[in-house]
Amino acid sequence: MIYKMRDRHPRFQVKDTDYGVLIGARRNAEEDTYYWRITQYMFPFHTIIPPYGADPLFSGHAYIPMDDHHVLALCFTYNPVRPLTEKELGFLKFGPGNGQQGLHPTVDGFLPPMANRPENAWWPKHHIDNDFNVDWERQKTVQFSGLPGTWPQDSGMQETMGRVTNRTMEHLGISDTGIIRTRRALLRAAKLLRDYGIEPESVWDPDVYYIRSAAVVLPRESEWVEASLEYRTPKENVNYAAV
Repeated sequence: MIYKMRDRHPRFQVKDTDYGVLIGARRNAEEDTYYWRITQYMFPFHTIIPPYGADPLFSGHAYIPMDDHHVLALCFTYNPVRPLTEKELGFLKFGPGNGQQGLHPTVDGFLPPMANRPENAWWPKHHIDNDFNVDWERQKTVQFSGLPGTWPQDSGMQETMGRVTNRTMEHLGISDTGIIRTRRALLRAAKLLRDYGIEPESVWDPDVYYIRSAAVVLPRESEWVEASLEYRTPKENVNYAAV
């Protein structure tokens, strides 16, 4: 975490893989090392974000299209070598406190079911129609966004783009490299399926999903994809510490 706080301007590098896209965010660590936070994107809609800590939990999302205008966003968190503790489960269920949300919606973070909506039991109470319950005073004094926690900030960025967005007017920058390359990978995979009937390898080989995200410090002279392979490869009863 200290390297992330020191260097707030990561440099992104992206590699296409047989299962999707590998996204590396590089920050300066010590004089001879870089700090890499490595995200996995897996066809068709799964992500695993980089962890933190000595015995880290891994989290990610599955963005499942339901129709042209609705997506079911599933959040997951796990430890690869042990069950989650009661404290960890409590944080996921109830959030960090003070009305704030964590990476997952809390158990009381949903609206009452509405019969006219798909998956009607899982609509969050922080949404675009109420400005995600932004707290303007909190924005002034505590937190830049003023939104009630982690996932409302992510959802706010996504929903405010609109249901179907005209991307011809976008001006993406260097920090959007992961978005750009992931879109290209999706378009390429869709065209291969449409034009030649070629499916992504992950359709018939689920072993390509046997991967993890990572947060590691690597020598500056090393090639990050090769050097991080050990930390991204699951091993039985092994949970690599994350920086």
